[in-house]
Amino acid sequence: IVRVALAAKTRHDTYNVASGRLVTFSEVMREILNLKPPPAGNGLERKGPTNELPRIARGPLSVDRIRDEFGFEAVTDLSQGLRRYFDWIGRRG
Repeated sequence: IVRVALAAKTRHDTYNVASGRLVTFSEVMREILNLKPPPAGNGLERKGPTNELPRIARGPLSVDRIRDEFGFEAVTDLSQGLRRYFDWIGRRG
């Protein structure tokens, strides 16, 4: 991201920073709840598979632009990335 932000010139205005692997919103929310469980009694308790959101027929975000122009390859999986993000937020207060 820093290389894109500091580049004197870019070929595109928008770049997807992702793994190129399809991750559903339900997967993201499940991982967030695994890392940061909500307090009991707030209505966000897990209710099992009925909490799944419908899948939308879309593929993963294309990372072609950022890979081709800047050599970007994701090295952090969803769980590790969210964990690092929460740690970063915690350090910032």
